[in-house]
Amino acid sequence: MHSQSFDYHTQNTIHFINKKDEYISISLYGSVIRRQVNKRGHEIMVRNIKKFSVKTVTNGIHVTIISLTGDHYAKTISFD
Repeated sequence: MHSQSFDYHTQNTIHFINKKDEYISISLYGSVIRRQVNKRGHEIMVRNIKKFSVKTVTNGIHVTIISLTGDHYAKTISFD
């Protein structure tokens, strides 16, 4: 995301504007994490997801994913 403009996030959605000035959202939709461009269509990024949460941290966000089988994944993304 270094080449894109991070805008904001809500509890379970990441929103940003890319280099082409397109509005991008990444969110939990049912049991999949999907990516949408300009609120149209969707690209499935990950399947079999129970929980997707996003929290603000210093200079970035922390993303946590829990799969339907209970596996936990977490990543901090920095926007320095």
